[in-house]
Amino acid sequence: MNVAWANILTWPRRLLMLLALPLLFAYPINATDVYRYVIRGRVASAYGQSPFVAPPAEFIGDPFMPLAGEWAGETSPYGPLWEVVAAGVTAVSGDNLLLGVVLFKLLALACFLAGGALIWAAAGERPGRVAAALLWAWNPALLLTFALNGHNDALMMGLVVFALWLAFNFLLSRTRLGRHIYATGSNREAARLSGVDVFRTTTAAYMVSSFCSCVVGLIVCATSGMGTMDAGNMYELYAVAASVIGGVSTLGGQGLLLGTVMGAPRRRSPRTTVGARRRVPPWHRAA
Repeated sequence: MNVAWANILTWPRRLLMLLALPLLFAYPINATDVYRYVIRGRVASAYGQSPFVAPPAEFIGDPFMPLAGEWAGETSPYGPLWEVVAAGVTAVSGDNLLLGVVLFKLLALACFLAGGALIWAAAGERPGRVAAALLWAWNPALLLTFALNGHNDALMMGLVVFALWLAFNFLLSRTRLGRHIYATGSNREAARLSGVDVFRTTTAAYMVSSFCSCVVGLIVCATSGMGTMDAGNMYELYAVAASVIGGVSTLGGQGLLLGTVMGAPRRRSPRTTVGARRRVPPWHRAA
């Protein structure tokens, strides 16, 4: 990063730290999962048991067992990667609950900042680079979810999004199929006259979209612990809204994958913020 950009980003970085650091020591107002991360991490780090086999209720003498709440009799719903991370965090914090909670929040905040750095790097020298990074970094919904609640979505979502971003950014910007998709979306007839196989390109685009829908379906089922026929209802409208907010043209042929990635959390902010206040008015779907 050159000196000019460093000077431009000095005050935004300071403001971000000013917003995020107090949240690390605040009570998680709309999600207490971070406390269950502590007790489940201790199952492995303090007792040498697998959180996938032994629920917290088996360790009656543990001072933090009541934190499991109604999930005391349940084994971990998360994957091995997260439980390895949780065991490492609780091995460091030991019997210090405050330290454990703060460490989990710091982990989520670090993943959140890494996402901002990825956006900054991916934007290159394009106009609006600073605005794109700040739209992520100053997003109130993300700050609430990660810095305040310390939710493990920061790590899990980051890994999934990073992998998909690498794959589809390469597809759209470095392959012939990606150029054909842009050309077909911009002007179908002009693309056909230019020698593009419009039918094949359209079919490939729908197949890619179906693959992404399958990934979302797996994430939704993993999050909710069940699958229903109406899961993901209205998600197609959310996808359109995120794309439009991110600068993708509804007429086709214009837009960047980075813009869609930025538009998704921005679209979610009003609803998450409303939910944090425990009030869900009838217009929340419009928001």
